[in-house]
Amino acid sequence: MKVAGLHAVVLKPASYTRLSALLFAEIFAEAGLPPGVVNIVTGDREALTKTLVQHEDVDAVWYFGSAEGSTHVEDESTANMKRTWVGYGLPRDWMDREQGEGHEFLHEATQVKNIWAPTGE
Repeated sequence: MKVAGLHAVVLKPASYTRLSALLFAEIFAEAGLPPGVVNIVTGDREALTKTLVQHEDVDAVWYFGSAEGSTHVEDESTANMKRTWVGYGLPRDWMDREQGEGHEFLHEATQVKNIWAPTGE
C-alpha cells in the first residue's frame, strides 16, 4: 500500500495494548504524519493476518506469533512474492547477533514499501 508517494505500515496491536496503540496513532496525527501512512487495525490476529497476507498491495509481513501462523504466512506469501519475517512461536532476543539484531530487521523493513506488523497475542 502506498499513500501519496509514502510508504505505509499496518499495525495490529495486542488486545491488551489496543488503547495505547490508538493513542500512538493520535501522536502521529498531532506530529503531522499524513493520514494512511500508519494504519492501526484491531481484531483477531489470525483473521487479519490471513487477509493481509493475501492482499496484493501489502509487500511484506512481519509475524512473530505461533509456529502454525508463521508457516501459514510463509505459504500464503509465495503466491504474490511477499517478503516475510516470522518467528515460529519462539522467543526472540532482539540484541542477539545470531538471531539478527533489531536494527538489522528495521533496516530490512525500511527497504519495503509497506509492511503488516501484528504485535502481541
